Amino acid sequence: MKALANMMRKLFPSKLVKELIRDLDRMTPLFDWAVARAIFPDAHENNKTLACATAKAACGEDVYGNIKARLTDDLLKAQEVAQQASEHSSWRGVRAYNLCGIVHMSHDAVACGQYHLYRGVLTFHGEAYKSICTTAAEELINMGVWNADSLRRLSEDLDECIRNAG
Repeated sequence: MKALANMMRKLFPSKLVKELIRDLDRMTPLFDWAVARAIFPDAHENNKTLACATAKAACGEDVYGNIKARLTDDLLKAQEVAQQASEHSSWRGVRAYNLCGIVHMSHDAVACGQYHLYRGVLTFHGEAYKSICTTAAEELINMGVWNADSLRRLSEDLDECIRNAG
């Protein structure tokens, strides 16, 4: 019975979940560019498409695509969580909800040690996840959801995780 309920949720997501998933899709260029800048710091705006494609090839996968797929799956499985969050007094909108999820998932990816070349040094994947994390945090600051101190603490925590994991 539970399997049927999960299948129905995936086939017929709520209006809020559809909106959250559309927003994740709309953010793809932002995070693809963040990954490209992490892999190729000298990349220029006028070569975004090439830089993004080359960064995906260098990583061997679409790092933001992985985060987006995991968030989408989580949203479809637990639609009531998103609904409850939207009804809470601290709700700041679809974009903020998604950005917080992106920060959480990308931070966890950096902190786990899987994307470390060796202690203190990240692989291309690790650099991509770190860039996605900080870009999402900067977007939260631009929206007024976070402040600069939140980003500072996040950066310190990421740096500590990078030094200690791997």
